[in-house]
Amino acid sequence: LKLLQLGADSGVKCFINTDTVLDKRISHYSLSKKHFRDWLETYSDKMVCSNVALEHFYGPDDNPSKFVAWIIQSLVKNVDKIDLTLGEQKRDFVYIDDVVEAVTCIWRNSLKHDKGFFHYEVGSGQLVSISDFVRLIKKLLGNNYTMLNFGAIPYRENEVMASNVDLS
Repeated sequence: LKLLQLGADSGVKCFINTDTVLDKRISHYSLSKKHFRDWLETYSDKMVCSNVALEHFYGPDDNPSKFVAWIIQSLVKNVDKIDLTLGEQKRDFVYIDDVVEAVTCIWRNSLKHDKGFFHYEVGSGQLVSISDFVRLIKKLLGNNYTMLNFGAIPYRENEVMASNVDLS
């Protein structure tokens, strides 16, 4: 918020925020992202404010606590078992290079406007269940050891069961 305020006070032409497609009730993180979108809209009379809601992105050097990196690391290490939900949730996994390309396009488009609020959603356009995704990673890594314990963990409250991204 301080960066947004400083940008507005300094005559910045465009502010791009990275948001999440997660429901605001999932966590404090997702709630704060949704609140910041409201702040962006209030500043859109001073500059271009672009809000970019990202699907589940992944790539090299990702934070090891994020789902994809954690699954890969666990399977590479041949851990005994991985406790998971039933895995029926469907996610739109998008590679980080595609996210970077999308944000670059959004930035270029933003420069064509004087001010205003613009919302974009970025994903691959393909939904994959968590269970299918994890099984595929296990197969690709040739891991015949780790037990995938689907159903050991309950779904989060307000869990999004299928992402619905508007890629238009």
